[in-house]
Amino acid sequence: MANSKMKYDLPHIPDELFFDQILPRLPVRSLNRFKSVCKSWLHVISSSNFVKSHLHHSISSRNYFFIRSLPFTKQNPIRSSPTECYVLNDNKHENKLVQLDVHREFQLNLEFCRRNCVIGCCNGLVCFYVDCGRFVKGKFILWNPATKVSCVIETPCVQHLAKCGFGYASNIDDYEIFASFESLYRKPGTTQIQAWVFKVRVGEWNPIIDLPTDVGYFPRGDSNATYSGDHLYWIVGGFKDSHIPSFDLSDFKFKDVKFPVTMNTRF
Repeated sequence: MANSKMKYDLPHIPDELFFDQILPRLPVRSLNRFKSVCKSWLHVISSSNFVKSHLHHSISSRNYFFIRSLPFTKQNPIRSSPTECYVLNDNKHENKLVQLDVHREFQLNLEFCRRNCVIGCCNGLVCFYVDCGRFVKGKFILWNPATKVSCVIETPCVQHLAKCGFGYASNIDDYEIFASFESLYRKPGTTQIQAWVFKVRVGEWNPIIDLPTDVGYFPRGDSNATYSGDHLYWIVGGFKDSHIPSFDLSDFKFKDVKFPVTMNTRF
């Protein structure tokens, strides 16, 4: 009788330990399920501080995600999606590269575009640019493969996309898309460039007023930027006049990085 009245107290886990140390180490699929437990859990898991903590722990993961953009050829019809995705789980028991179905696994629809390419990746987010045809506004797609959430961002104009880049501005805790456009209507031998920045959190395009005097170089060289430390970098120009402009995502300022003297510019 005495034994039947015994109380078994479950060990109590402090909220600080649970939300700060345990949950941030769980996979995204589990966290999405936990959002349905109650409103307080939804609020915590959706907060920017929790997202940063989860990202910090995810960096040490040995799961790798690869995206391959295929060239636009006759084998890739206009209404197909020339993008392949692979996942690699690198551990001592198994090291296998598995291809995933973009539409079925991630609910990402790229069929409406004429062609697409990967602009960049940052903190688990992938940025695509899709070309919808001449004289039609293109679209950027931000995609989170872990949560299967994507959003479509229409370009601010119908001009030809010259340069673009995707990165994170730490001072304002926001992701940004840089895009410069070359006018479709210009005199022969001239270049007319407009540049814009899209702030994801704000949800709008902002024009860049102070363009560098040598912005005419922008249509040459690689179109996609390399992101590093709140900056976007391009190698632009020709064989004798190559240089590396950088764009600060925090203050929208351009700077020129000196080209290494010993570097072969024939890339």
